[in-house]
Amino acid sequence: MTTPAKLKPSTPQVAPFLRSLFDAEPDSWVAVDEGGYSGLGRWFVGWDDGRSAFVKAAVGDGAERGLPNEGRIYQDLQAPWLPELFGYQGGGDDVPAVLVIEDLSTARWGTPIDVQDASLLRDALEEIADHEALYWLDPEPKLLKGRWASDLAAAPARLAESGLVDGGWLAQAMPDLLAAERSVDLDGDRLLHPDLFLQNWCRADRGAVLVDWAHACRGNPEFNLAWGELGVRSAGGPAHVVLAPGQPGWSAYMAGLIAWFLLDHDEPPSPRLAETERREAYAGMCWAADELGLARPAPAPGFLPAGPWRP
Repeated sequence: MTTPAKLKPSTPQVAPFLRSLFDAEPDSWVAVDEGGYSGLGRWFVGWDDGRSAFVKAAVGDGAERGLPNEGRIYQDLQAPWLPELFGYQGGGDDVPAVLVIEDLSTARWGTPIDVQDASLLRDALEEIADHEALYWLDPEPKLLKGRWASDLAAAPARLAESGLVDGGWLAQAMPDLLAAERSVDLDGDRLLHPDLFLQNWCRADRGAVLVDWAHACRGNPEFNLAWGELGVRSAGGPAHVVLAPGQPGWSAYMAGLIAWFLLDHDEPPSPRLAETERREAYAGMCWAADELGLARPAPAPGFLPAGPWRP
């Protein structure tokens, strides 16, 4: 496994590409230390004339995975629900892959999520559903290959040890979760994000903007809506604005998927990501329980509260 330190280039490695884009030396670099799972380099970069940008960069294995996928999405698509692309450089040898997009730091991120915010996300996801996936996108990414409740059924002790649910609740709920999950159709030809953690979308003047398209793929657009619904619920926002009620299949699928994030680590995630996983996993299980007419699970002491949401 490549360590985050081997993915992150230095600012002197990234600066030449920025100079070529903006015809000026960057004046400030503000590192975003709590990024996602990948450990890529992330910075807010500014120039003394007031221009600014958000920069992601990677070397080695990081330059061969999600960053090229994301860069190509921004090159091939322009839409209000995408950040503006300033430039992308592919990596190779000692040259980092560098993605430069608009600075969205003044947009509204995270909590609180109200009805208007949830509606903006729904509207963006419905517009995305009108887009056929780009021809080069993978139709079977990891997130759409599994039947996650089925995997949890094979590892009930691990799930109980996480503190999310107790064994008794899981044994009672599992038959209904499995039956509901089997009703989900994952196939489709629409553009999928699909990584709608609360950190990956914001509310700008033009509407909801989705970032971090590293895992973009093709499939059933209801998957985007289901993850959006879960994200809003996990933030304490209004239910059933993004996705209407009566979705036991998608609630069970998302509950199983997010629960697996608690179990599927070679090493512990950052504190922020651990909070995100606990919050979303519990929201997913509660959503599935409500849709299936089950009692909500009672997590182990200390599992919740996860603390305030952090951008």
